Amino acid sequence: MFEKESCDFIVSMGGGSAIDTAKGIKEKMPEIRHLTIPATAGTGSESTRFAVLYRDGEKFSLESDSLLPEYVILDPGYLATLPIYHKKSAALDALCQAIESLWAKAQSPESRAYALGATQILWEDIDAYIAGDQPAALRILQASNLSGKAINISKTTAAHAMSYKLSTLFGIAHGHAVALCLPLVWKHMIAADAVPDVLTQGDYDNFVTLCTQLNLSFEQAGEVASMAEELAASVNTQRLGNHPVELSHTMLADMYCAM
Repeated sequence: MFEKESCDFIVSMGGGSAIDTAKGIKEKMPEIRHLTIPATAGTGSESTRFAVLYRDGEKFSLESDSLLPEYVILDPGYLATLPIYHKKSAALDALCQAIESLWAKAQSPESRAYALGATQILWEDIDAYIAGDQPAALRILQASNLSGKAINISKTTAAHAMSYKLSTLFGIAHGHAVALCLPLVWKHMIAADAVPDVLTQGDYDNFVTLCTQLNLSFEQAGEVASMAEELAASVNTQRLGNHPVELSHTMLADMYCAM
C-alpha cells in the first residue's frame, strides 16, 4: 500500500509491533523519513535500529541503522487508555531490557548510562504509573526510551532470547514472557558470580517482589516444564552469544522447568 499510494513519509503509532511494522517498510525504502509515537511504555522501539517481525508464527529480526526513526513524540496521554495488563507487561519489558543491557557483553559506558537512568526511573515510578499518575506516565515513557537507547548499543541477552517462544506458544505479552525468564537467568548469574557490581542482591529481590506485586499470572507453567526441551532448542544462539555466561541446552531446559 505504501508503494501503491506513492507515500513519502511514515507515521507509526502504537506499541512495538506497530513501530516495527513501519520499520519493515522503511527497510525497503531507507530514504523515507519515519515519525513514531509510542502508545506503550516498554519496548523502546522508537530508539532502536532493530525490528522484530513474525512470519508464519516464527520470529525473525531486522537490524540496520536506517531503521532508527528520525523523529519521536513521547506523549503520556496515549498511555491513559492502555489496558492494565499491557501497562504492567510493557513496563517490565523496559526494566528487563535495561537490566540485561547492564550485563550484556556488548555494553559500553554510554549504554550503561542509559540503562542506569532507565532502571532508576522504573524503580521509583512504576507503582505510581500503574496507579494512573500522569507525571509518572511521562517518566516511565522516558525510561522506556532510555532502555531502548541502551539495548540499541548493547543488545539483549538470554532472558529475551528465552522469551519469544513463550509469547508465541502461550499468547502472553512480550514483557510478561521476558519477566518470567529474567529471574531464572539472573539467579544463574548470581550463582556463577557473574553479575556486575551495579546490580545488587537487593535489585534481584526487588525485581522478584515487583513481579509478585504486579500479579501477572501464568497458569501454563506446568506445560512449560513438559516442553522444556523444545523451548530450549528454540532459543536464538546469536543472542546467547551476547550473554556473559555460557548457557548450554541442558541449562536452558532446567530454567524452563523451574518457571
